[in-house]
Amino acid sequence: MGKNIVTRRVIVGTEGVQLAGENLNRVGILIQQLGAGNVYILGAKNQTITDGVKLATNGTYQDDVSTGAIYAVADAANQDVRVLVIGE
Repeated sequence: MGKNIVTRRVIVGTEGVQLAGENLNRVGILIQQLGAGNVYILGAKNQTITDGVKLATNGTYQDDVSTGAIYAVADAANQDVRVLVIGE
């Protein structure tokens, strides 16, 4: 049986926000930053931009291994982030 694909828009600001929850059925995730600022991918909500992987405008992050929660924080308010999850 195939895996579901779920897409959503998440507005990311200067406080950490969850992009995807822990999901043992997840087989992949793609995150795209469409805002004008920088977004940082984090492994925990309480981390800061200095801990994250930087996504500049139109940058993408792909993970086909991890099933843990994924968070993000930005260096400016109202960053438009798109999330595509396979297996949610």
